Amino acid sequence: MRFDDAVAAYRSRGYKITPQRLAVMRALVGDATHPTAAAVVERVRRDFPFVSAATVYRVLEELVALGEILALDLGNGRMRYDPNTSEHAHLVCEVCGRVEDVDWRLAADVLPPDRRRGYEVSGVRVVFNGRCPVCLEGGDGGGSASPASR
Repeated sequence: MRFDDAVAAYRSRGYKITPQRLAVMRALVGDATHPTAAAVVERVRRDFPFVSAATVYRVLEELVALGEILALDLGNGRMRYDPNTSEHAHLVCEVCGRVEDVDWRLAADVLPPDRRRGYEVSGVRVVFNGRCPVCLEGGDGGGSASPASR
């Protein structure tokens, strides 16, 4: 997500550019950690201590609807948010919950043209599950938080 593009998307729909919306956008720009909504709430509250979680959740939903971020269901019970809206796949650590982007073309051959049953494939969402290098070495994946809170 590019900050200026997100602001322009709001303006093009006639939405007001509120400080809370700007704070949520700033919390996501350039973030490759794929934060949960709770993590975004925590970041926004650093500048706006009294912002409600509902407000942050609503802005996240707006940004998804505007196509500025992706909402990811990675199979662990919590939605994650990704400002990288390009086609890509994900690596997910089953121990610490760390999520990393990977080139989706690595998985493109999973469904070769002769197996597509006449479908025109327009995109792919792939999640690779496993353990990150830190967890393989017995660490906690960069923090002591549970996977659900990241």
